[in-house]
Amino acid sequence: MTREETEKTLQALAEGVRTWRRAPILHCPHEEGLEYEDVFFPSEDGIPPEGWFIPRSGSDEMIIANHPRWFNRAGLPSHLEPWKSLGVSAGNDFEVNFVPDYKILHDAGYNVLAYDLRNFGHSSSANGGLFTAGRCESRDVIGPLDYAAAAVIRGK
Repeated sequence: MTREETEKTLQALAEGVRTWRRAPILHCPHEEGLEYEDVFFPSEDGIPPEGWFIPRSGSDEMIIANHPRWFNRAGLPSHLEPWKSLGVSAGNDFEVNFVPDYKILHDAGYNVLAYDLRNFGHSSSANGGLFTAGRCESRDVIGPLDYAAAAVIRGK
């Protein structure tokens, strides 16, 4: 391999770790018969994450659902490219759908707040689209916590 080819390969590998194509949101709570609200809240640095609030009438208990890298609040379409290539070598090329899990939590008596971290799902872009392994993404947790506290106060 020439020096130029090596540099190009290394740059492509680095870019694959720094950024990633957003996975589409393929599912929503209505599929499981759940009523929900689209919600938006500021992060610690003002980037507005977006999510779903799935209320459970009469409950003051809440689950805040975060997601891992590459995923969004609905899951990961790992049965489709380019997400399929992430895990196919380990046999993880099947779709991940979190919505049935939200129904289980809801039916168990919990309000559910599921949201997209910055640069994922429908949340805003930030930091040039870079994934920072939690350094900046951790700022997105403040908004959902504040939203959850206010929801309890509002009696939702």
